[in-house]
Amino acid sequence: MAEAIRAAEEMEEGTQRDDTIAAVKRSATELRMSYHQYERLDEEVAEVIAPLQRPSCCDTTTACVSGSCSAVGNAGRSLLQLAVSTFNGLKTPVLFYAFGCLVYGYLEGWTPVDVVYFLTVTSTTVGYGDICPETPLGKLFTCVYALIGLTVVLGALTPFVEFLKGDWRDKLLNLLGCTTANIDDPELTMEQINALINYRRRYAMAALGPVFVLLVGMNLHFFFIREAPPGELAALPYLDELGVDVRIDFLGWIDAFYWSLITMSTIGYGDISPSTNTAKLLAVLYLPMAVIALADFVQDVQLISTRREIRETDFAKVADECLLRDALREDGPPNVSPVLNEAEFLVDQLVHNNLVDEEAVNVINKQFRFLTRRQVLKSEDDARQLTPNLVYEEMRERAKSGKPVSDGATQHDLGPDGFKWNSFDEWNKKSWQVRVRRKHAEKMGEVRAEAAKSKDTKQIRTVLGAARGGSRRK
Repeated sequence: MAEAIRAAEEMEEGTQRDDTIAAVKRSATELRMSYHQYERLDEEVAEVIAPLQRPSCCDTTTACVSGSCSAVGNAGRSLLQLAVSTFNGLKTPVLFYAFGCLVYGYLEGWTPVDVVYFLTVTSTTVGYGDICPETPLGKLFTCVYALIGLTVVLGALTPFVEFLKGDWRDKLLNLLGCTTANIDDPELTMEQINALINYRRRYAMAALGPVFVLLVGMNLHFFFIREAPPGELAALPYLDELGVDVRIDFLGWIDAFYWSLITMSTIGYGDISPSTNTAKLLAVLYLPMAVIALADFVQDVQLISTRREIRETDFAKVADECLLRDALREDGPPNVSPVLNEAEFLVDQLVHNNLVDEEAVNVINKQFRFLTRRQVLKSEDDARQLTPNLVYEEMRERAKSGKPVSDGATQHDLGPDGFKWNSFDEWNKKSWQVRVRRKHAEKMGEVRAEAAKSKDTKQIRTVLGAARGGSRRK
């Protein structure tokens, strides 16, 4: 239907175009009404047959398996996307490690495995100290190359950071029964919103990534770095008396937890470090992920705390302080009659809570004044506004001067001979409105997809709960 409207709008102006658009809109209205009637009928049928439905054991098992396969498939796709993104971002790190192997192999006589391990330990600032340059040239080269490695190695982990922040955390917590409340209702007061927000869930979501990385590091240490204790492990007390032979290397797992956490925090005492080539290569993969995971967790916790502080702030209490900051914002004499509009109040709170840098705000303001330089203001107190008219003028001027424009403008507004539109009305009808409707259709498609995913998640959680209840009754 959206495609039909866009095709009609691209027709030449006239009676046929207007009749076509009106017919398409009438069809869209009828289709929407039919869809709403179908939804109501579907809900009524569901209410009637719901008491008659009792999931059988086979149905429950099938739903559980289906939900588990869906979750595994989503995780597999996320990991595949992570692998592809990481591969595309590994070009610079490969050159960094290759050049380091040549230099350190010549200056220090190290093997490629030792060089890669040393550069990773150095670039992540862990610094175990088990391998260090000994020649004067090697030390001087390290002083420069270590600074390069800080940006190259950690900068290549952007896909991994996106994976740690992925929606798998939300889905996992939902499956575990830790759901979130809907706070989008505009009628809710701030007190009600603060009461509904589950901050424990938010902190748990921030901790899922680092906990996952910590468990990976513990297994890496226990199976590849740890030195096996001499002799046999002692059996667990009490269980041994009952005839159950369970032997666990508690000290080994304590060392694994200790090494993983010390590594993630970049403290790196050096009392435990990889010694074999296999352990070093695995550590090369683990160290950057460990450092990034913990740093990202600390940042998330600070951000959650800041947002909570903002939500729970009584701004009526500190209104005078907000206005006082605006009165003293300029370098000249104080403004004894300051005025803050909604946008200025928002910027004031972002700067005051260190969510954005004040210098960045000044740069953005200057850019906005440049974009709206063609706007004629009746007085200095009038607010500047960025409108489609100004955007059209800006794009046309940039296209004529050969300057680049946005990807969307390149696709819709540029042709072989340059800018395609001769007037604002032509651009507005045939380009801008088409882009707005197309973007809206994409957004609504994403909203419907997210709603479908949420519905599937709730159904899976309900089935799992029913299965657990059935097993308890048995």
